[in-house]
Amino acid sequence: MQQPTLLPNTLRPSLRTMRGMTLMEIMITLVIIGLIMGVSIPAYNNLTHMRLREASTKLSGTLRYLHHQATLKGLCMRLVFDLHKDTYKVEASTDGECLIDSEQSTARQAKKKEDDAEKKRQDEAKQQTPTPTVQQSFWGEEPPISLEVKKATFAEFNGSLLKTRKLPTDVSFESIYVAHQKEPYSKKQGPRYVYLHCFPLGYCERAVIYLQDSGKTVFSLEVKPLTGHVTVHNKKLDLRDSYARMNKGDDDDIRK
Repeated sequence: MQQPTLLPNTLRPSLRTMRGMTLMEIMITLVIIGLIMGVSIPAYNNLTHMRLREASTKLSGTLRYLHHQATLKGLCMRLVFDLHKDTYKVEASTDGECLIDSEQSTARQAKKKEDDAEKKRQDEAKQQTPTPTVQQSFWGEEPPISLEVKKATFAEFNGSLLKTRKLPTDVSFESIYVAHQKEPYSKKQGPRYVYLHCFPLGYCERAVIYLQDSGKTVFSLEVKPLTGHVTVHNKKLDLRDSYARMNKGDDDDIRK
């Protein structure tokens, strides 16, 4: 019968090398992991907060530039926020008109208006040739002058500093309130697009824009209507506080 081959002593695992980790070693390992996590988490938070501050600064600059351009060029302009894509862009009136829909709407009403307008646009696009109305058939090529009030039409403004911008990674629109709304609009409640208008005489709609990062930290950008000045608050501003300052008469004090 063949005898089993014995391994040399140098190749045999000793009891010392085969033993598990001691309680002390486990505690030291946990302390090291805790130190690493303690350093990495604040570093990540600082990075996201820095992006939030960066987004607030850039958006504030765009709002001030928008107010300046509307006043300087005598244009009706607006900032268009896309809540789904977290982008914003500047548009200007193409026909010199400045009449906008000032009817105050709730988030649900605004969403329905937007859906109805999109459905109407799609239906019109499907029609190859428009069917003439009774009035057009009677009057021929030139229908009578319409008494319907014409609203402004807008197109993207080609200013070099006002191109479409996207918020940084980990930063998004928490919600947006503009004076013609009854309540703030958000991704979950309200239309996809939100509009903030500035007019040729240097007046902008009152607005509060809420930006948040992945850690749910919220910055509030408060737009003052008379000067276009933007105040950044490092908290979620209560709309009642914003209107309280307006009622006191210090709403557009640019020294603040």
